[in-house]
Amino acid sequence: QVENTLYKLHQDFLTHSSEFFNNMFQLPQPDGIVNGSIDGYPIPLPDITIHEFNNFLSWLLPTISPSVERNVKYWADVLRISDIYVVDRAKQEAKREIRNRAHYLGESPALVMSLALRYECREWFEIAFRVFLRRSMLDISRDEAEEVGM
Repeated sequence: QVENTLYKLHQDFLTHSSEFFNNMFQLPQPDGIVNGSIDGYPIPLPDITIHEFNNFLSWLLPTISPSVERNVKYWADVLRISDIYVVDRAKQEAKREIRNRAHYLGESPALVMSLALRYECREWFEIAFRVFLRRSMLDISRDEAEEVGM
């Protein structure tokens, strides 16, 4: 369950990709009911938005949302959730895709710099910082300035 939305996914989709979910489903349950096995016992995923989770699901199950734009924000969502729930393959792919997109002026250098700091990726920071410095101060939005601490 994300926010107030209940997602019905077969546990194999989660356990196959995630060490976290694999371990969680193997734990003995005191009442014998495994969270996520019926609607009344959802697995709450706190601090995740529906948009972030939908992006993650489009990575996990690409046939459900083949038209999703896979930009830096998309990969940031996949990286965040895969980091929390130990989905190593998604995390590696998201890091590779963000690094590849860090060179392009069309992507937000402020977002890439923020991600670089959060995930300790010095290479991303250096690339995005160079792109950020090439921009005029008038072209930097308030959101971007806040994102980099200006």
